[in-house]
Amino acid sequence: GWAEAAAVLVAAAPAPVPDEDAGGLFRLWPVLTVVERHGVEEPEVSLDALEALTQRFTAEFAIRPLIARWEEVALARLEVWARHASPHVRRLVSEGTRPRLPWGRALRVRDTARVEGLLDALVDDRSEVVRRSVANHLGDILKEDRERGLALARRWLERDEARRPLVRHGLRAVLKAGDPRALAM
Repeated sequence: GWAEAAAVLVAAAPAPVPDEDAGGLFRLWPVLTVVERHGVEEPEVSLDALEALTQRFTAEFAIRPLIARWEEVALARLEVWARHASPHVRRLVSEGTRPRLPWGRALRVRDTARVEGLLDALVDDRSEVVRRSVANHLGDILKEDRERGLALARRWLERDEARRPLVRHGLRAVLKAGDPRALAM
């Protein structure tokens, strides 16, 4: 069954890449595609596999069908992963839930408040790659719902001025467009 196949995929994978290595191993992309295409009906098994595999090469595309099909199960797991020791897993929390992931299928998570809670947990992450993902996610939110994105950016800045570079990166498209509310921030 799928549980046995997923275990083989994880066991055959190389060791996790170092925390500072954001590149990963492109040769694992087909392995992640197998999880994406064949693991949707067993979300817990597939999420376990993605937790292990994303530490070798990003699983941001592979997790999207699981989130779309099993939103509650996936969000519960992502809430745990937001505190994971690996920055690769924490980055997956943000990248995997981005509404407009480049080259990925669009994702409409119904519980946007929970996704914002995930981003709140990651906005001050010690890893630059995680914080950059959060900023890019903010940019996606602004494209989907400018009011919600501006409110999130404002809230982040009100709580900690040190977040200004992250928020500026997230706001870059609306800043270029001259949005007066973004410029005021």
